[in-house]
Amino acid sequence: NDCPGSMVGDDACDPDEQPYHAVHLSDYELDRTEVTMLQYGACAAAGACGDLWSGSPNCTWGDLEAGDHPANCVTWAQAAAYCAWAGKRLPTEAEWEKGARGGCEHNGGAAGCMDESRTYPWGNAQATCSEAIFQGCGTKTSSVCSKSPAGDSPYGLCDMAGNVSEWSADWAADDYYCEGDAADGQGFCAKCGDWPGAPLPWTDPEGPAGGTHRIRRGGAFVSSNHSIRVSNRSTLEPDGLFDDMGFRCARGDACVPDCAGKECGDDGCGGSCGGGCDDDNSCTEDGCTDAGVCEHTPLDLYVECDD
Repeated sequence: NDCPGSMVGDDACDPDEQPYHAVHLSDYELDRTEVTMLQYGACAAAGACGDLWSGSPNCTWGDLEAGDHPANCVTWAQAAAYCAWAGKRLPTEAEWEKGARGGCEHNGGAAGCMDESRTYPWGNAQATCSEAIFQGCGTKTSSVCSKSPAGDSPYGLCDMAGNVSEWSADWAADDYYCEGDAADGQGFCAKCGDWPGAPLPWTDPEGPAGGTHRIRRGGAFVSSNHSIRVSNRSTLEPDGLFDDMGFRCARGDACVPDCAGKECGDDGCGGSCGGGCDDDNSCTEDGCTDAGVCEHTPLDLYVECDD
């Protein structure tokens, strides 16, 4: 993109995408497709995932004709629970972007990576309806990989641009690229002021330690061309329910959630186990307790009266 240090020429670079920086990642795997409605349904049938919201006409939950569409209208915790059930996890933001953009071996080699990193999964040509499901190419989700192979990333991953936006494992912070991980100085982005030099390379960044919003990536069927660029970042509250939100899973050396024997509670990686407890219930020692039922002692309604 056109962030400081890049020569690619993406003049749509947003402040929260800056500064352009090198990232080194340990080996990992990323799902080729977004998790489908039927795949999520198998988790729900097994009792490991809660039912998805179906309050929008575009929600795929329960729509048998949309079985191969992305599971959407999904919260961050529901996405994390599915990935844990499948023996995986949500990808970090950096893992997601490498999956979409490709590593340096697909972008000019180590010497040319800064100059040749692609703007979209397929290259630098602006998106058309031949490569992605985005604004103007439909009004709802489509079958996963419907734009493959034209819209695939260098690793053969489909729908990394469009169809549904995807949850990442990372908390959001506007200035994370300025101050996070091995970054050095106050940063390039407008919120951080000037930075006299490029940041140090980052190794396996995992995002801020906490926050109120999670990072989502990839854009969706409602997104503009600008929003489906591989460097574009947006945020959402973890319990947000929208018909343009979905996810895919990863696996590798990063934190693996542990939900063995847990109906609810912390998964050890910042997420929650299971589908959570009903509104009237609370989670105690990894199980849901019915807080809506009161224990009581029957009263003796008959008493003796004086004459």
